[in-house]
Amino acid sequence: MSVAASVLAVATVMGCNTRSVSEIPSADPVAELDMAIAEGRRELLFRQDRGYLDAVLQALDVPVASQVLVYSKTSRHREQINEANPRAIYFNETTAVGWVPGAADLELITFSGARRGPVFYTVSQRPASTPRFEAGQRCFECHTIEGRSGMQGWLVRSVIPSLTLESQSRLVDERTPLGERWGGWYVTGGTAGTHLGAPVPDPLRNYPASGSDIGALTVLAHQATMTNLIAAVHREAARYEAAQEHERRERSIDLDARIADLVDGLLFINEALLPVPLQPGRAFLDAFAARAPHTRSPRELDLTRRLQTVRCSFMIDAAPFLALPADVRQRVYRRMRTTLDDPTSGISPRERQLVLELLTVTLADWPTA
Repeated sequence: MSVAASVLAVATVMGCNTRSVSEIPSADPVAELDMAIAEGRRELLFRQDRGYLDAVLQALDVPVASQVLVYSKTSRHREQINEANPRAIYFNETTAVGWVPGAADLELITFSGARRGPVFYTVSQRPASTPRFEAGQRCFECHTIEGRSGMQGWLVRSVIPSLTLESQSRLVDERTPLGERWGGWYVTGGTAGTHLGAPVPDPLRNYPASGSDIGALTVLAHQATMTNLIAAVHREAARYEAAQEHERRERSIDLDARIADLVDGLLFINEALLPVPLQPGRAFLDAFAARAPHTRSPRELDLTRRLQTVRCSFMIDAAPFLALPADVRQRVYRRMRTTLDDPTSGISPRERQLVLELLTVTLADWPTA
C-alpha cells in the first residue's frame, strides 16, 4: 500500500457549533430539503446498514455512480476510517456528501447562491421521526484556501504522511500531473502504475457502488477548484457592489483579477495532459452525461488526453456560475473572448472555434456579436 494519502475536505470539523438549517436564510438544495422535511413534505428512509445515506443521495439528486473512496484519516471521523473502511464521497455539480460506515453523521457541502459560496452541514445517522440537517458555524476553519484571504471552499488534497507530526500536502486539480494524483485514494479505471491510487480491496461491503471511479475523481478535482473560483468571483462582485464610489476602481481591479483566474479554469489553461488514457466506468459516464441541462452541453468527457472533449468547463452552465449577477457574467464572457483570441494562451484556432460554437448554443446570454 502506498504511503501517500489524499482527502477530499468536504466535512465539518470536530466541535463545530450547529443550528437548524431552517433557521438560517439560505438558498441551496440542503436547506430546501431540510425545510421540506420540517413541513412534512418529504421523508427520509433510514436503513440499518447505511443510515440516511441512500435517502439523502436520492433526495439531493446525487448519483451513486459518483462514488469515490479515500482511506486517509484527515476527516473528523478518523477513528472509523481505515483501509477496510474508507470514506465515501458522492457529488453532483453543487453538492457533495461524505459517508463513513459506522460514523455518527453524514457530512455535506453545497453551494449557496444566497451566501455566494459553500455551506457545510451534518445530519445524524440515528433514526429519527424528523431528521434535521445542521449547519456548522465553525466548520470553515479547516477549509481555508491558501492565498484567498480567509476564503473557504472545497478542497481535494494529496497528503503524504511523514515521520514527524507534520504531513506534506498539495491541492489536486486538472493542472496536477497524473503521476502525482490519487495517493491514498482507491481507484478503479485500469491505469494502475500511472498514478498513486490503490486498487479497491475485495470485498468492500455495504457501499452503494462497487468502486472508486477514476473518471469521477478527475471530474471532482476539477469541479472543486472551479467551485472555489466561482465563489471568489461572487465574493468580489458583492464587495464591488457594496463599495463607495471612491473604492469602486480598486474593487473593480480585484474583481477582474478573480475573473481572470476563473476564465483560466474555464478554458483549462495550464491543464496537465494525460500521459495515458483513463478508463472510467460506464455507470459514471452515463450519470455525468445525464445531468446535462441542455441538449448540447459542455459535459462530454475525453479522458484520453485531457478532461473534456471541448476545451470549456462543464461548470459554465452549472448553478454556481449561473447564479453570478448578469453583468458579472458578461465581464467573464468578455475575458473569455480575450483569452480565446490571445495567441499566447495555448488555445489552437480549432479549439477556439469549438468553444465558441458550444457557448453559442449552451448559454442564452452569451454575446454572439
